[in-house]
This record gives sequence, C-alpha cells and structure tokens, in this order.
Amino acid sequence: HHFGKPLQQVIQENAKQRETTTNEDIIKWANAYHTGHAGILKPEVTNGDAIFFDGRLWHGSDNLSKRVERTALLFQFARADVPVRIPNFKYLNWPFTVFEAPLPPCIQVSGKADREINKISERPPVLDSALTHIPAQVAPVDLNTTTKADQILASKALLEGRSDNLLKLSCHYSSLKPDCRPHPPHSHVDEEILIVLRGEATLRYDDPQGKLAQRICTAGAGIYYPTFHRHTIYNHTTEPLIYLMFKWVGAGSQSKEPLSLQTFSVPTLADHPPSDPPYKTERILFGATSQMNAIEAHSSTLLPGGGYDMHADDHDIAIIVLEGTVETTGRTINTGELIWHPANHEHDMWNHSNEAARYVVFEFHGDNCSGDYLSFGSSEQDQKKLMKKRSTARIFRNIKRAIGFK
Repeated sequence: HHFGKPLQQVIQENAKQRETTTNEDIIKWANAYHTGHAGILKPEVTNGDAIFFDGRLWHGSDNLSKRVERTALLFQFARADVPVRIPNFKYLNWPFTVFEAPLPPCIQVSGKADREINKISERPPVLDSALTHIPAQVAPVDLNTTTKADQILASKALLEGRSDNLLKLSCHYSSLKPDCRPHPPHSHVDEEILIVLRGEATLRYDDPQGKLAQRICTAGAGIYYPTFHRHTIYNHTTEPLIYLMFKWVGAGSQSKEPLSLQTFSVPTLADHPPSDPPYKTERILFGATSQMNAIEAHSSTLLPGGGYDMHADDHDIAIIVLEGTVETTGRTINTGELIWHPANHEHDMWNHSNEAARYVVFEFHGDNCSGDYLSFGSSEQDQKKLMKKRSTARIFRNIKRAIGFK
C-alpha cells in the first residue's frame, strides 16, 4: 500500500487489460517500486475464516471450484472523513467511477463522523436471546402528552420484545416540541412504520436520487421506511406533535423486489357514506419487505353493532383506535389506545357504542405465516377464494383448540 497507486491505475499505465493481467505482470510492476521485495502472498483461508487487511494493498481472489458458487461477506472500513460511495460495477477499470447517490449506510465505530460526508446509520440492534414474547395487551396513548421546558422530545415505550413472526419489535409514541426535530436524518437496519396521531408533521427522507425530500402528514397519515432508508421528522407547527412508531427486525424474506418507501393515509369517518356496511376495511399498505413475508395495513370502520367474531391469525396484529370506542376480548378500547394481538391469539372486535369507530390495523407476516397474500390488483373472485381459504383454515384451527388438539 506504499506504492501510492491502485493496481487498476498501474494496469492502465502499462496498456494492459484487467482480464489479461498475470501474476507475473503484477510482481514486475511491484518490484519497480520496491526492487526485490515484492511477491504474492496466498493466505490459507477456508470456510468460516475471516481475513482483515489494508484495502490499499493490491489484492484479488479467485473461485477455483468448478461447481460451487462462492459466497462471502465483505466488510469495508475507513476513516470517518473518507467519503464512502457505491462503485459503478459496469466500469471496473481505471479511473474508478462511483455513484454520488444513493449513499451506502455506514456504521460509526469510534470518534466523530460528519453526516454531510457519509450516511451514518445506527448500529444493528442486539437480538438478545433473553427477549421475551410480547403478550396480548392494551397500551394507552396519551394524546395530550407534552414535553417539559428543557425537552425537545418526550417518548414512552409501549411494546418491546419478540414474536413468532419477528426477531425483535418495539413500539413507542412521542411528543415533539414545535419547531424541532428529534435527530438529524439517520438510518438503521430496523424497518419502521410511523403514524401521526395528533398535529401535523414534516417527514424528511431520501428520494430515489439520495436527496432529502419532504412530505406533510396530518393525523391518520404515516409512512413505511425500509431498512437503511435515511429519514427524520420535524414539527413545523406551533403545537405539540404526537406520533407512534413501530420498529422491527425479521428473519428475512425471499422477495426479489422488497417494498420501497411507502406513504399512507387512513380515511376519516366523513369519507364513508351512510350506505356503507357495518364493518368495512380498506387496505392502505401492503408488500413483502426485506425482513418479512409481508407487512399489511388496513383502515377499518365499525358502525354501531358492527364487528366480527372470535378467531385467531398466524400473523401478529397491532391496532390503533383513531376515533370512537371498540371492544375486543371483553375489554373496552378508547380513542388513542393500542391493541396488540400476537399470532394465534384469539380475538374479536365489536362496536357496542352509539357512534361509529375508526381504527388502523398493522399485520406483521413472518415465517409463521402461510404466504398467501392478495395483490392490489387482485380480482374480486381471487379475493373471495383467498378469504374462503383463510376462513376454512381458521375454522379447523379453532376446532383443534376446542378439542385440545395441538
């Protein structure tokens, strides 16, 4: 690495091609810098081994197997003031070409890092084996919570742990002071959903070119951030902003095109005419992610007397009541409360009040699920077939539980 030039530059200066350069060529060029001291070292590295070296060393590797594809995990490290960019792999010769956007996520190991140079991400969460399953519960959200005089942000944890579908999940709500943001734009390995419960927020996030875009969100609107998507939130109003957030890590999915950043909005009660059925749902978010088989969200409206009977699902469910009052598993749930139903937990939902209720449901589909999902373009016939299939499977599961069959 004392040569001061990358090997690709030397190849070009000697009018050679990457594909035709030999080990003898490389040794000859190296000896031109350090006569008699250059050579090629071939360390013994096998499955499961790691090798660390200065990236400025001239280096390369070959897969000598004729049948087995090689898979390796590459870690790259640099000083915090060195710009880290994604190479353009269409052009592997000198001079190097890189993409200025999007920026790859970097993890700060020590010292200080300039977020204007690189995209600094949070460290991956610790997936502690001691994490317990999140039990079924109801968690209240104080929509009138405020920050103290010396606070920018006041947060309260609602859920923390793991589930049959997720390696780790957390949920909290926050009150953000006017004209403030909780942090600079950042990114993390967790996937995230944020929904505004009260007030108005400016969401700031990377657009496809890696530049910060922004969107105004009012109560009932929100956003899904995929892994490592840079973002922040800003309260541009003169009133406190209340929002709720889910963050999770899953076991992964086989999706070749995981869900990208998506915004959504929950319809208000005024959007539903009196002729609507007593129980109506509308999908507002759906797709396979890099960490789950699918994330699905739908808004639901329950008119007085509307609802559905006790049943259980393979996926985890989080419900946020936005307007009105509902009842589930014999408990009354008021506006602003969060309901958590883990996979295979029996639950129902009814509106026994005299006014309509509105809530949003988030479904977390992981390895515990069958993988049967509808696309946005599914025909009515396909929807009926899948709902019948799900209903039949649900009936048999409930019969098994009733007779004690595991």
